[in-house]
Amino acid sequence: MSGFQSSLGEDEGIAEELAESQRAISIAEFFEKNKHMLGFDSGARGLVTAIKEAVDNSLDATEEANILPDIYVEIAEAGDYYKLIVEDNGPGITKEQLPKVFGKLLYGSRFHKREQSLPPDQTLLVREDGEAKLLSIGDLCDRYLPDEGASTQPVTDQLEAPAFTRDSHQTGWEPVTHAIRHETAADTYAVTTELGRTVEVTGNHSLFALTDAGETTEVDAGEIKPGDEILAPARLPRAGDPVEQLNLLTQVGQERLSGSGLMVFGFDESTVDSLPSTTAVEGGAVPAVDIVQAGLAGEVAEQECLIGFSRRAGPSDSLKLEQESNHEPVVDETTTTDIRLPVEIEPSGSFARFLGQFLVSEGVGSAVDALKEHVTLQSDPTARPIADGGVMPGDAVSPGGDVNALTRIASILGVGLCGTGAERRVPQYLFCASEKSQQAFLAGLHGVEDVTEPSESRLTFGTSIDTLRSQVSILWSMLGVTAGSPDAESPSDADHRIAVGPSRCRSDAFGHSSPSARRDANEQLDETNQALKGTDMRLLEVESVEQTAPPEYVYDISVPGANGDDENFVVANDGPISVKNSRGQQGIGISAAVLYSQLTSGKPAKITSRPKGTETAQYFELIIDTDTNEPEIKAESETTWDRPHGTRIELEMEANMRARQQLHDYIQHTAVVNPHARIELREPKLSEPKKFERATDQLPDETSEIRPHPHGVELGTLIKMLESSDSYSLSGFLQSEFTRVGTKTADSVSDAFRDRYFGREFSWTPPAAHDPVDIAAAVTEAVSNKGAAATEDFADTVANQISNHDRIAHHQVVEIVEETAKEVAASHDRTFGATVRENAIAAAWGQVTAFGSGDADSPDSGEETPDQISPDVYNLIDQVTGKRKDDATVTALAKALARRLVDRGETRGRITQEQLERIADDAAEFVIDQRDATIGDTAREKIVTALAEVTTTVPDDPPAVTEIAESRDTASELLEAMQETDILSPPTDCLAPITADLLEAGLRKEFDADFFAAATRDAEVHGGDPFIVEAGVAYGGEIESGSVEVMRFANRVPLVYQRGACATTDVVKQIGWRNYGLDQPGGAGIPSDQAVIMVHIASTNVPFTSESKDAVANVPEIEDEIELAIREASRELKSYLNKRRSLKKRRKKQDVLGRILPVMADKVSEVTERNRPEIDGAMARIMNNLSVKRAREGDEISLSVHNYSDTTESPEVTEILDTEPTEVSDGATAVEMDGEWFLNWEPTVSSGETAELTYSVPDASDFELMVEGVEDEKLTVET
Repeated sequence: MSGFQSSLGEDEGIAEELAESQRAISIAEFFEKNKHMLGFDSGARGLVTAIKEAVDNSLDATEEANILPDIYVEIAEAGDYYKLIVEDNGPGITKEQLPKVFGKLLYGSRFHKREQSLPPDQTLLVREDGEAKLLSIGDLCDRYLPDEGASTQPVTDQLEAPAFTRDSHQTGWEPVTHAIRHETAADTYAVTTELGRTVEVTGNHSLFALTDAGETTEVDAGEIKPGDEILAPARLPRAGDPVEQLNLLTQVGQERLSGSGLMVFGFDESTVDSLPSTTAVEGGAVPAVDIVQAGLAGEVAEQECLIGFSRRAGPSDSLKLEQESNHEPVVDETTTTDIRLPVEIEPSGSFARFLGQFLVSEGVGSAVDALKEHVTLQSDPTARPIADGGVMPGDAVSPGGDVNALTRIASILGVGLCGTGAERRVPQYLFCASEKSQQAFLAGLHGVEDVTEPSESRLTFGTSIDTLRSQVSILWSMLGVTAGSPDAESPSDADHRIAVGPSRCRSDAFGHSSPSARRDANEQLDETNQALKGTDMRLLEVESVEQTAPPEYVYDISVPGANGDDENFVVANDGPISVKNSRGQQGIGISAAVLYSQLTSGKPAKITSRPKGTETAQYFELIIDTDTNEPEIKAESETTWDRPHGTRIELEMEANMRARQQLHDYIQHTAVVNPHARIELREPKLSEPKKFERATDQLPDETSEIRPHPHGVELGTLIKMLESSDSYSLSGFLQSEFTRVGTKTADSVSDAFRDRYFGREFSWTPPAAHDPVDIAAAVTEAVSNKGAAATEDFADTVANQISNHDRIAHHQVVEIVEETAKEVAASHDRTFGATVRENAIAAAWGQVTAFGSGDADSPDSGEETPDQISPDVYNLIDQVTGKRKDDATVTALAKALARRLVDRGETRGRITQEQLERIADDAAEFVIDQRDATIGDTAREKIVTALAEVTTTVPDDPPAVTEIAESRDTASELLEAMQETDILSPPTDCLAPITADLLEAGLRKEFDADFFAAATRDAEVHGGDPFIVEAGVAYGGEIESGSVEVMRFANRVPLVYQRGACATTDVVKQIGWRNYGLDQPGGAGIPSDQAVIMVHIASTNVPFTSESKDAVANVPEIEDEIELAIREASRELKSYLNKRRSLKKRRKKQDVLGRILPVMADKVSEVTERNRPEIDGAMARIMNNLSVKRAREGDEISLSVHNYSDTTESPEVTEILDTEPTEVSDGATAVEMDGEWFLNWEPTVSSGETAELTYSVPDASDFELMVEGVEDEKLTVET
């Protein structure tokens, strides 16, 4: 890094200056400086690039709308310029979309897919400014959209919606990026599920379900049937961090406080004196302030003193007055008794219960009892001076206190926080409150003591207020409990009630369900539902689907989600249901071509568009303001167009046709990799249009973006992901941030990480009965004051449990001691505390790992003290080195290793792979030194492997995500663990491979060749991005000989420039093509033969060499896959060419035999003076051919097939006759076509066998025999 570069991050002024200078550059200047990177550096190349961008745009538009592409490209001379016209049959675009699609550089190329929308009255759950709100989608979107018409606009506010990740099914708040409104001709459907949850959507709007494999899948609402299951949130995220202090004045609000008679005490006299006289209340020892009057006074309001004063009355505010202010009281001055309540309170469970009771009763009633713990009675207001904060401790409110005063305060608070009448609501702070407070509120609402206690009856709450019912359902969902409408037999107002009960698994969410209840619940879960256990989602069964009348306009919002591809939000009409949202635009697109045209010709882009379903087309002329980079529509009008839907763009630009070959290559190559498209090209030097017809009606599979794959992430990226993650646990982080990571894979990665972070624990062989150690005695000695019987039982059980293991690790000893302590404590009524258990663990483990006290590095020290480890190590070493090492060396090495393992000071026997290798090397060097032995690298590797195999992963919880993020070394260990773990390749639904079959179909469509082969590789990963490589080969036929044509593609787009700078070309040059039968002069470089080679790379992020995207960068992982794909396809070419050469030799041999056999027959006849030998069948016998022979006797014809080869053959034999055959033997069929009869026969003939067919025809009949299914070189036909 240069000094200038390194200083950028240190000098904020320089960075800002550079940024400002960059902003000052106009878009025209930017384009001029960078046009070589964008592909517009010459007139020839600029024309090809403009066509490329337009055609790519059209392919995107049609495919997203599920339309088979029909694309027309025309180039015409227009004076000093060239006119480029590209038409497609896509869905068309609206006026609102036009500037964004065509007119803003670097904005986006894809047409917005406006299929999936909701009627305006559907209720959404959103978070705005930290508050959870229920808003209709129509009202929400209309904030950002024009008053009338279809439109898509960005959401500029901090607005979020709950969304779930499709892999891990975890919910979280995600930004809303766009608001969308458009007309619809689609049907709408109201879907109702169990628990009474509803959603109304257009028929092609997607809801979510699970596949049999437990993977998320989208289902159109119009295709859903009763009995199907759709995904819904089982747990919703809280709206924010729990509220620690609740300011009652702010919560209640001025409107409710007006006229209440409440005063705030606790201000010093100088502050009170600064207020208008009407706001201060005189006559008391403690100055009080009228809340409303002080807040409405103009000069006070301007200084925002009200909130300052109310906040100053709290204990934790940095703006509090100089005195050490404690909780300042709100006082009701209308009564004789001094009832005081802190301005700021801790929102405890009792306060939440009070609000729940108040809300359900619409009055104070018994709810006042839950408020009493927050209130104090003041019997002597002058007992404490103002210097102490004006807070005078009094007695708690007693049953004999002033009930009227307390009831009045409770009513003010209840109405202020919960509303009244039709405006009743769940207090906003509860959506951020702790679980305890939320549970207490719901307990008060449902009239029970504790909602977490198991109950045989359901909890119900009735209300006619839809918003309130939805809020209560959402609050239950934040606790992980699914609430819904009661069953049909419930009271008459069931439509306005919400129920939670045993069938809703209410108690199970709090971990209090009985074992039998959990068993029953689990038995009801099928394999699909099991996939959701431990997630934030659940399945709801669909009860009904009704078609409804669609409104004029429907709405949608864009919520890309945590990974950019989750695309969902929550509809909360009667309870939360997840729905899919629209995908935004992406890519660079045609806007650069529009700007190039404008800058070179000065003329606007002329665009004609006819959206699907409209009667007329719209004509626009568009330019880009090069100073602001903003598009402008200069003209617009209605027009007629014969296409029922689509888009046409016309550009005039400075260009030339010197790149005609590249242009034709681009169009032809596009047709090859898009066999589903029809493309027509017209240009000045073509006498007639070039038409490329489609070879298939199969559209490419729709793709979606995915999260990074664990094998492709680099350390810096991983650290950033860790730092920005909301997950606490490593498992949660892995499942929410990476693709292909479920619970099992996350556990595997966690285990590998623990092995590096904590080390693995050695498992040793427990002492045998004859060993000089006694676990029971050691444990007995370690336990004191537990009684002889209990101690003996405890020690014996521990010893027996340990001896039952073949090998045992430290954590297993811990588990045995802990479990035994519980059992013995229960049976002997004795408590084995933590200290006793720790002593017992140390004593037992000490016996398992006993090591002699002698010098381990002096093997002949003669020590007789117990040694359990050395024999264990000896056995392990002896198994891998015993035949090559003498016993003394193995013994010495075992002792040296054991000593080093003990001397590390790690009492639990934990060790990393690196430490183990270091210890093994050190011990080996010591023994070599002492005994002049030989212990080479191979032996050391075997010893390390043998020792590693008896270690085990520790059960310790991995460090938290934040802790891993703080240490680069720890993050590096996690990265190694991720890369070591065997993880499935990324899903291919995020990519758009052509597939081998369609690739071959595209080649066959465009090349007249003798041989075709194609191969598609499995997905691999580079830099966190998955990719797939495909290759195809065509050979022979009408392909011209010479340097082989290498066709390069990336995401179905042909790469026609910079062939020499592309990784694909480099790989082709490095392959030894002579091994595959192609000519390759010098044995390296591009082969020279009658062939075409094509390579396609599909990836979420193809690594190009430049912004022009003409060549793929040299990335080893991608180059490896390119080579493997080419070789896989070329292996078939090699087989074909080998077979062709063999057949050529066979044909040559047959030609020779055909010439010499008659001569030989004549010579034999001449020498023997006998008749000429019959040679008709000799050729087939000599060549081991399949012989097909026709013979005739009168009207009867016989066809015989004899197989002289060593394999079974199945020829297709066809006799073409001018008269109808009769008396045809079994196995053949006769069909008449255009006055001729076709007699078809397909016998299967084993080696050495003969098959025969007979039929009859008149003498004058004409014959023609055809045989297919056998190479000509292996066939002999005698007629």
